[in-house]
Amino acid sequence: PEKTSITVNLDDELDNQLKKVRDLTLRASVFLSYRREDRSIAEKVATSLRADDFGVFFDLDSLSTTASDFLSTNEAALRDALKRGAVVALLSRETLRSLWVVAELEAAFRLAGENRGSIVPVSIQPREFVLENSPVELRCQLEAVQWVDLSVDFGAGMKRLKQGLRALDYRVG
Repeated sequence: PEKTSITVNLDDELDNQLKKVRDLTLRASVFLSYRREDRSIAEKVATSLRADDFGVFFDLDSLSTTASDFLSTNEAALRDALKRGAVVALLSRETLRSLWVVAELEAAFRLAGENRGSIVPVSIQPREFVLENSPVELRCQLEAVQWVDLSVDFGAGMKRLKQGLRALDYRVG
């Protein structure tokens, strides 16, 4: 990945200097929710986000192998993503038949409360195919938030996703 740098004018006011440094250190935390069968595209998305310095919680890299830690680690990562970035859910026709993805999305909507803009459904198949298989309550929640489409043009969709993630108000701690 490319390095990012800034120039700080040491003659500038200290608050301005610190703001420049602080802005450089902030980056989005992304929780990537996906169905195992969609792992290859999930890996592409994670790699692309990391190349632009987004922090990505991707279960293959981020979870320990012990089952007892799984739920607490997963929920902590969801909370962090909702606080400092977004939950990105890769959705296909079959995705919402996965109990884990549905559980992650339901938890994300519950934890997000009014901050639903930090939940980003990403369609890897046409949106109407995704929605036709979703549980009714979850469908209503998904229809109320902005989607990103990777099903037609992966590069353009990733560009839009990254722009949206950068536009969120990321907060540290």
